[in-house]
Amino acid sequence: MMTVKQEAVFKNLIDYVVRHNLQVQLYSGCAEPGYDDIPVLAADWNGPSISGNSDYTHKNGKQELTNRGRERYRLYKLGGFIDDFFGSDVSKEWDDEWTSCGECGKAIRTNPDSYSWEPNFVQSDWGFVCADCASEDDLADYTNTTDRAIPSWMRGIADKAGFICALDDPYFSASCKRFQTGFHPGQNDTPQEALQELYDLCEGKEFFKKKYDYLFAITDRGQFDLSWTVLIREREE
Repeated sequence: MMTVKQEAVFKNLIDYVVRHNLQVQLYSGCAEPGYDDIPVLAADWNGPSISGNSDYTHKNGKQELTNRGRERYRLYKLGGFIDDFFGSDVSKEWDDEWTSCGECGKAIRTNPDSYSWEPNFVQSDWGFVCADCASEDDLADYTNTTDRAIPSWMRGIADKAGFICALDDPYFSASCKRFQTGFHPGQNDTPQEALQELYDLCEGKEFFKKKYDYLFAITDRGQFDLSWTVLIREREE
């Protein structure tokens, strides 16, 4: 938590960013697992590049910063100040790896930071929604389509909405059948093949589609593969 002095300096810092029209995104908090829920400042914190033609210009045999170069230099110095003065009370991140939740406005990561990373958000026509703000309404964009799958943390929301395992695991009782798609031999399952199994169990495709909604749910992520399952819900008459 910031001290009173830090809060005053932080306000002046934001005023400085606005006054100089610097490309910095401010998020009031962070909704990413493993991160503290503190203010987040996201930008391109790299300084001007010697090899970048747009950062420097040559005049009278001298190398001078362009307007873009001066902005990049301000951001570079600002980033160093943020680290030194605020420490762990303000998070400094890269603007091409983060965005905001459309509901709470907090920062959410959009780029992986590990092989097992999973988006802590869902995406709809209205934008990104973090896990803390997601609801049953957000399942609509993942239902009855083979192009998308809900992340594993959304399984509880799907359960409350009435979705259950569509297929039992043949080797483990009381467990959903898992499909795998990936690099290794045998990891070539497809949503279409999984649905065909359901069609075969339910008197054909037309009968199944009239009776059930379905969605795909991710169960595990690896460096070279993805495990997932199928959930169904009986449609209301």
